[in-house]
Amino acid sequence: MGRAKGATALPSPSLCPRCWLDQGLCLCAEVRPVETRTHFLILRHLNEARRRTNSARIAALGLANCELVDRREKFDRIEFEPPPGAWVLFPNAPPPMEGQKPPDVLIVLDGTWREAKRMFARVPALQTLPRLSLPPPPPTPRLRVPPAYGMATLECIAYAVGLLEGAEKAKPLHDLFALFVDRSREGARRAGRRLLR
Repeated sequence: MGRAKGATALPSPSLCPRCWLDQGLCLCAEVRPVETRTHFLILRHLNEARRRTNSARIAALGLANCELVDRREKFDRIEFEPPPGAWVLFPNAPPPMEGQKPPDVLIVLDGTWREAKRMFARVPALQTLPRLSLPPPPPTPRLRVPPAYGMATLECIAYAVGLLEGAEKAKPLHDLFALFVDRSREGARRAGRRLLR
């Protein structure tokens, strides 16, 4: 199962400490981690670690070959050494060259759109990596309103798995994202909280 590194905020006692959903809506027992050839390395902005709607947390539960690392934005540049064979998931990238070896590691930046862009700009090593871009997603229920081409982190990862390893491998991740959205919305409804932001 995916593992997390770095200092993360602890949820309220009323929330599951793993998925951060309300205890009565916890999805952990229903997660069957998906085995992938690709290793997923999620660099999560520390602010995102404190948000209930963070889907990277769910991705780390749903992927057996996944590492979740929290990054602070204290300095202008963040030192980071990408592992061998790494690519970065990045919107609007040119398609890979024909015959190019697929990534051994796919680095995914997790944060708001502004935070993810800033992280990319402040990690020079990421800017030299091959980039994997995804086609625009179909309309689907989400917890936040993204840009026209945007997706949640778990949703991005599901589409990346489909592109790299096939639709059958990706389906449980799409299903997990839909379950996370449904239960998050239900938790917000019960508590009278506004969820979309």
